[in-house]
Amino acid sequence: MLSIEQIEELATETIRGISPEYRAELVKETRKRYFGPANDAAAVSDLMQDIAAERRYPTN
Repeated sequence: MLSIEQIEELATETIRGISPEYRAELVKETRKRYFGPANDAAAVSDLMQDIAAERRYPTN
């Protein structure tokens, strides 16, 4: 399982696109759902975008 710090590093731009009050929740949910390789930034970002869309998180 990736650490929160690894997720934040891999998907910095995706995280910045979400309103600040939802970022921590998005990272935690991504950590729960992601089981791919630790260096696949595209897969992490794709999952985050899917979660954000599913939960309708507001963007910046």
